[in-house]
Amino acid sequence: MNFPAIRSSTLLALLALALGVCALTEAHAQDLPGAGHAGTTMQRVDRALLQPAPHGHSIAEPTPPAHNDQITIDYQYAWRWKDSGQEVFYARGTCRVTQGSSVLEANEMVFWLNTTPSADPQGPKDYRLTVYLDGEARLSEPDRTVSKPWMMVELRSSMPFQCRKNPEERSMADSLTYQRGLERRRDSRNDLQQTQYSETVPEAPIMPDGSIVPFGQTIGQAFTPRRVTITPRNLGSDFKVHSDVDNSKQPPESMTTIQGGFNIVVSNVPVLINGQVNLTSIELEADRGVIWTSVQGLGNSGAGFELDENTPFQVYLEGDIVVRQGNSEARASHAFYDLRDQRGLLMNSELRTYVPEYDATLRVRADTIRQTSQTSFQAQNAWVSTSQLGRPGYRVQSGFITVEERPNMWGDRFDPSTGQPLTSQYISATNNTLFVEEVPVFYLPRVSGPIEETPFPLESLNVGYSGMFGGELNSVWGVDKLFGFDLPQGVDWDLLVDGYTKRGPAVGTAGSYDVYGQLLGLPTHITGEGLVYYINDGGLDRLGLGRNALTFPNANRGRALSRTRIDAPNGISMTGELSYFFNNDRNFLEQYYEPEFDRGKDQENLVNLGVQNDNVTGSLMFQVNPNEIFDQTEWLPRMDLTV
Repeated sequence: MNFPAIRSSTLLALLALALGVCALTEAHAQDLPGAGHAGTTMQRVDRALLQPAPHGHSIAEPTPPAHNDQITIDYQYAWRWKDSGQEVFYARGTCRVTQGSSVLEANEMVFWLNTTPSADPQGPKDYRLTVYLDGEARLSEPDRTVSKPWMMVELRSSMPFQCRKNPEERSMADSLTYQRGLERRRDSRNDLQQTQYSETVPEAPIMPDGSIVPFGQTIGQAFTPRRVTITPRNLGSDFKVHSDVDNSKQPPESMTTIQGGFNIVVSNVPVLINGQVNLTSIELEADRGVIWTSVQGLGNSGAGFELDENTPFQVYLEGDIVVRQGNSEARASHAFYDLRDQRGLLMNSELRTYVPEYDATLRVRADTIRQTSQTSFQAQNAWVSTSQLGRPGYRVQSGFITVEERPNMWGDRFDPSTGQPLTSQYISATNNTLFVEEVPVFYLPRVSGPIEETPFPLESLNVGYSGMFGGELNSVWGVDKLFGFDLPQGVDWDLLVDGYTKRGPAVGTAGSYDVYGQLLGLPTHITGEGLVYYINDGGLDRLGLGRNALTFPNANRGRALSRTRIDAPNGISMTGELSYFFNNDRNFLEQYYEPEFDRGKDQENLVNLGVQNDNVTGSLMFQVNPNEIFDQTEWLPRMDLTV
């Protein structure tokens, strides 16, 4: 029942924040056995639909891979060096380690290799590989999958490990990921057991509103037990508790029914905020409820009890339900919550949460709000508004909304300034309608995009009038949000849709990119821009005094532009430019892109390769002139060397 900390810039983006109120999963209602003891009219929840996959071992004791299984490592980029005589290498970009049936995955990994000779000179060596997994760390085994913000693992094998690609011989000891791994390795126990996993998260967790974690708790290496307290909702209420124990289950399961109004406070609940786990508390209130857990003696009001990470704790709530966390409050008619697996459901719910960016309280109403995992949420038949009226004067209504973390298909979600991985949490909504009062004024069948950006695809809309173009409508649409594309970090791609009453309709696409990658085995920085624009022009060009009624070669007018610069190590750079105008249209640039015509760079078509070492510079350039409308020199090629 977590409120994820999400930055958002539109109503739909804020809805992602709203969906985090419920760590709830869908439940099926039937008659509740044992409820007659308390005279309750509650319904039964079919929890078999909500049971998680078998847990097997705890996170501290995963199934160890066979000692003789070979360790295989795969990644996109890697660097190798020695630190104090020990072999170290750092990998990033879709990293994967496989040993037998066990698979480790993360955005970045750091490896320390130790080799121990066998007591028998002819016997096999003992290869130990200490692995630090940073960013969306995941352990996959045949019977389960475990996900953590990071992990520290030690693998052993009698055979040397294999790499899919050869790492580059270069020290990356200054990398922030390596420094984090080194520090956490020192903080771990001196003797890690085989495939022993440990986890540490920020030492001083702070919530988005600036408050410290409840009870002054900090998160250490071990799991922090969650504390649960159950008290009457109101003083003097008819508070009734009855428990039955099912000894046929291992461990025995206690089913406790509560009537007369109650309050449940759960402390030390982890929530994921910007890739880090923090602790918070949740308060649940309801008129009636049922609790399933292996903890006995829940009838002792106010005594409190603790739950470890494997203790089952499921609660069904009914009647005037209120859920509070931080500065958010949700109300519902029915709810189900699985604390251990952080899954559940809110039905007929409304959420109110304060959003500092807007200095306003956001309202979200939905038939159902579900949480299927710690970072995945769904809402059905939902609307969102900042109006506090019982019947809001405006709202954005959607048929189905999902918020989920998506794997990055490009493997390049890294901040170049810090080296830290960037996660991608997406919001998608279908059948979206903007209502003013009860009148629909705008409709989009689907929107999708990163939560930290505006998920609404319309990025700008300008309306105007001029004697040259008549009535003007210019719109810019985000291609990634319009079609649900996952663009690489640093890439912006837009769709342009324009119209002019005196000229005609126009369409185009524009984009820019600022990315880091590899070219011919070298790490590179690539920047550039591109544009393709077309208009069916039925008017005349007006370019100033004496040129107010100029014709042009063809009604199909437009241009294509591309400019790219690639910077590589050792002073190597490459520049490529393409500029083309349809039908050699001399006036198009001045008519539709006058600022660029007056002050912009020359329209050129060239490829230039340059190398600079200290005060020595060399370049090789090819330049052609496909546009007859510009006077330019062609070079096939031109070579320069300066000292």
